[in-house]
Amino acid sequence: MSASKALRARLVDDATMTGLVGTRIYPGRAPQNVKLPYIVYHRISTVRAATLDVGNAKVPEVRMQCDVIAATQAEVETILSRMRVVMDNFRGTSAGVTVLGVSVDDEQDQPEFYEGSDTVFYHSSLDFSIIYREA
Repeated sequence: MSASKALRARLVDDATMTGLVGTRIYPGRAPQNVKLPYIVYHRISTVRAATLDVGNAKVPEVRMQCDVIAATQAEVETILSRMRVVMDNFRGTSAGVTVLGVSVDDEQDQPEFYEGSDTVFYHSSLDFSIIYREA
């Protein structure tokens, strides 16, 4: 999906973001035993508009969720803050995808536990709406 490619490329291309998480930005799920912190993203929905004269307008709106996993809440908040700066209101080209607009839709957080362990890690999410032009 082009919105996924554009999202990941935009995050990886930001030096401050890679200073925080490196390239540990994964589609779907992270590898086992990955170093903290990291980001996992996935598509929640895609809406394609149609018009009577053109049919499919080829300008879908994709809702993407980015989950930030870190050892402390402060670290999560720093990463979320940077993600907002990098993504919110972005218009331009990323990974060859023409992005017409990005907005933050939702935020949420909660502590999590590693399965079979008492270790706590912190997990917060940002949802973005990404509107882009399909080829």
